[in-house]
Amino acid sequence: MLWVKIEKNLKQDYQGSGSIIYLPEWLALKVNKTTFLHFGNQQISVKVQPLYTEKTNSNTYTNPLVIYCSQDLLEAFHVLNEVTYKLFIKEGNIHIGPVIGLLLGEQHYYYHHRFMQEYSDAVRNYSEVGGLVIAFKECSIDWDKKYIFGLYYHPESKEWKYQKLPIPSAIYRRGYKLNQQVAEKLTGLTNDKVFNSFRYDKWELYKKLCDHPEFKQYLPETHKLENHKQVLNLLDEKSRIILKPSDLSRGRGIYIFKKRTSDSILAIDHNEGGKHEFIIPNWAIEDYLNQEKLLSKNYIIQPYLDLAKIEKNPWDIRVVMQKNYHTGWQCSGIECRVAGMNQFVTNISRGGMALPLTKAVEESFGPTVYSKLLKEKVINTAKDFCEIMDETGEHFAEFGLDLAFDVNQKLWFIEANIRPTFNGFKKMDMANYYYICQNPIRYAAAVDGFY
Repeated sequence: MLWVKIEKNLKQDYQGSGSIIYLPEWLALKVNKTTFLHFGNQQISVKVQPLYTEKTNSNTYTNPLVIYCSQDLLEAFHVLNEVTYKLFIKEGNIHIGPVIGLLLGEQHYYYHHRFMQEYSDAVRNYSEVGGLVIAFKECSIDWDKKYIFGLYYHPESKEWKYQKLPIPSAIYRRGYKLNQQVAEKLTGLTNDKVFNSFRYDKWELYKKLCDHPEFKQYLPETHKLENHKQVLNLLDEKSRIILKPSDLSRGRGIYIFKKRTSDSILAIDHNEGGKHEFIIPNWAIEDYLNQEKLLSKNYIIQPYLDLAKIEKNPWDIRVVMQKNYHTGWQCSGIECRVAGMNQFVTNISRGGMALPLTKAVEESFGPTVYSKLLKEKVINTAKDFCEIMDETGEHFAEFGLDLAFDVNQKLWFIEANIRPTFNGFKKMDMANYYYICQNPIRYAAAVDGFY
């Protein structure tokens, strides 16, 4: 693997038409005079012209080998000469890259510099990976001409710049409102190198996990909300239940119902970051569900879990599972999130507090609890989940898994976030935060053959 800079050939002695790459003689000897050059999503037949230059013993990111390309080749590939690439030869073909894509949502604010800070953090290790890192959206793709308009990371200025760019060869999907057919088309173009390619909603995921008896022990009883009788029947059995939107995360859209008397319910609405309580007669529950459109919004219904608490505030566990550059699953970080005062939702953005797992366990269950065993259980459960997801045939490489212990120290699976945020890690350990952010870029480079 060589570090290289690509320049337009300006030397009169080496002018030529067509797709030509000019390599040092010692490197040109390793390939045929006509071969294929792979860059991004494309491969082109190129002529190889040797340049008679001395071989250098030092090849680093800061001291790359300079190679030249014809204008035709630069235009065909939409190559930028402002970044440093890696080059390797495999089966006689030349590969230059990586060309990594971040497939974001369609909203314009996603491309504001404040939002892009998350991705700037992800490429802090640029000198380790190199290549083109591109942020783009569905509407920017020209499928016929095989290019996109998007932002690319400029390593010297550390800014994201707008440019006509190649379609990436490895793509980290970060937006899920786009048509799934687009993701599938990109998956086909990249030979299955679009990762986090699909998102199951909570109900779909529950059904998948239920097929695995060894994992089912961690799943709360779950039903798809279809009528008001389910609410009344489960309340009679459990006295307190929770209703969640199947396709939302971060604690949005949650309702808690408590059996107040034999003929009334206390409904607690956690929407809009607030907490609103209503008393509803049993006979009016159907009207209330229709009024809130819960029967038409794809909700699930579960028993309310009596989670372990720290100073009367519930807490849960965010486990970051990522595939590393060896393409195996690893636990990259664990944070415990304690809900804010009088809050049910543990999200940091809702006033929650981040703690290390050992500290949370000891503060909740006392210093005599063997926290190491509980941590091992958390990690092993998270790995089991990831292995089940690999069996689906979809390409996953990162999850933010939410688990929780109840007051009896039983572990429960809450949900899987395919687009996790890492606010708690910022507060606990910035070095770990940066490591977590950078791992998807490392993985993308690895599946593209450049790590």
